[in-house]
Order: sequence, then structure tokens, then C-alpha cells
Amino acid sequence: GLAPAGVEGVRIVVGEVDVGETTGGATVWAGTTRLAARFTERAGDAVAALPAPAPGASRLLLGRGGDVLAAVDVADRVRPTSREALDALRRAGVARIAML
Repeated sequence: GLAPAGVEGVRIVVGEVDVGETTGGATVWAGTTRLAARFTERAGDAVAALPAPAPGASRLLLGRGGDVLAAVDVADRVRPTSREALDALRRAGVARIAML
């Protein structure tokens, strides 16, 4: 069992998350490679050492201070009912549809 460290000063920016300071004083962060580059020059090397994410996946990097600790690739699968649902929205008069 690991005991989670307390975190203070959480800040969320659209497209990135800068988690804040841990009780040990190191900044813990999570976000894109662009965010990682703000915290460490080694981010590019860490990302280059990873296999490429699957097509359509987005990569989230986790780090503490200047260290990249982990990379997580996330992706949504298109559900078989997606076309039917979008067509129903259009028939109902919804002109603009955005998938987030």
C-alpha cells in the first residue's frame, strides 16, 4: 500500500492540467507534451523513447518536478450506434454537432 501525498494549488488550464505542489514541495503535473516541455527539457527525450500512440489516441504525460513519470494514451472507440444517434439529432433539427 502506497499512501497518496497531499496536493495543494490545483490549477486547470484548457488543454492542460498543472496539478500543483505536493507536500514534498515538488510540482506534480499532467498534460500534453507541450505542458511537459514547460517543466522539463527532458520531456522530448522521454516522449521520443515511447512507441507512437495508436491512431486517434491522445497522449497524457504525468510528471513530478523535472521528471516524466508516466505516459497514458487514451482514445474513444466509435460505437456502432453513433451514426444512428447523429442522424436522429439532425432529423430533430440540430444543425451543429460537436464531438468532444
